[in-house]
Amino acid sequence: MERRKLIGKKIELARILKGMNRTELAKAIGVSDVSVGRWERGTQPVKIDKLYEIARALGQDVRDFLEETPPTLTELRLRAIPVLSQVGSAGVGSPSEDYVHVPNGVPRTHDVVGIEVVGDCLVPHIRSGDILVVDKDLSPQDGDVVVAVVEGACVVKRFRQVGDQAWLESNNDKVRAASAIIQGVAIMKSEPLRR
Repeated sequence: MERRKLIGKKIELARILKGMNRTELAKAIGVSDVSVGRWERGTQPVKIDKLYEIARALGQDVRDFLEETPPTLTELRLRAIPVLSQVGSAGVGSPSEDYVHVPNGVPRTHDVVGIEVVGDCLVPHIRSGDILVVDKDLSPQDGDVVVAVVEGACVVKRFRQVGDQAWLESNNDKVRAASAIIQGVAIMKSEPLRR
């Protein structure tokens, strides 16, 4: 992972664990929340003097942000999982150098991956660019958002079932579940998706 993206992910994780939003961190160190967002996404490098201020505001040691290890922090309340980029009606992309942080309540024994959505088949609930956390070990229930392969393309759709009839639907179409290969169930986005 590119160094500034790694530092940004560590800043974001430490901020979340501290219970601060971007605006609160920005105010604490005297910058705009736009700057904090750019640092967290890794689109703008953090100057070392600001990194010291961030560490102080978040109750961290600045060395924690500079280590070369990925931001897993599994002993805390969140863990990092890799994100697969560009999954949607356009097909499966490649693993990116990005991570999404999920609560430790997600079973570690399950095969869980982050997926970046491309397309607008479930707007307004799920939009292009959203990152879904997908559990490959869950069986879908009525109303779940699933990732499936339909006619060779990887898609995001809602699973529906009434009695023994099951189908996948989106804003654009509806397909029989029997004609799809369900890859996993989305368990969270920025808020939980599954009831």
